[in-house]
Amino acid sequence: MTAPAISRTTRQTATATLGTDISHTASLDDALELADLNWSIIEEPAEKISLLTDEGVITTSIPGQRLIMRDDNFTTLGVVGSRYEPVANADAFALADAAHMLGAEFSHAGELDHGRKTFLSMKLPEAQITVGGYDIIDFSINLSADHAGRGTILGDIQGTRLVCTNGMRTGFGDKFTWSIRHTKTAEQRMDEARETLHRA
Repeated sequence: MTAPAISRTTRQTATATLGTDISHTASLDDALELADLNWSIIEEPAEKISLLTDEGVITTSIPGQRLIMRDDNFTTLGVVGSRYEPVANADAFALADAAHMLGAEFSHAGELDHGRKTFLSMKLPEAQITVGGYDIIDFSINLSADHAGRGTILGDIQGTRLVCTNGMRTGFGDKFTWSIRHTKTAEQRMDEARETLHRA
């Protein structure tokens, strides 16, 4: 009896559906440019804000708070306090270049909610496995950053089986998952994430 052919599916991951294909890029800089994520974060005190209303221009303030804005179109992404440390996309996804040197391939990147959340995924082709002779499980590195002042920089390594309508995902537990808050220790935690990646 002939074994069934290895199946591939037309189903896609969320990052592939929502993001830009960056598979032909060879560096993080190129990937961010292609996905229109090569913008940074600027911050301004929320002490004097002018608003145009039906009654004319009024001035208001949010004492003790700062506005977090994109530097390309000045969209305000969030209002934050003194402890919040903004992290640009290039810094949040900096370990992507290290992952690429280890064999990972750029896959998809994009933004949600006007840039309040950004994401980047990379395939791990050498880690692909076949179960039962025909079910393929693809592994990937998934990175995301929150720029709205409410979330964190997230990263994990996951396996995805995209066969039939109920594709499955599996992670590797806390060992290959990281969550970094926007505080003064963010840079140190990013270095720890790079070490995690090298051990993967």
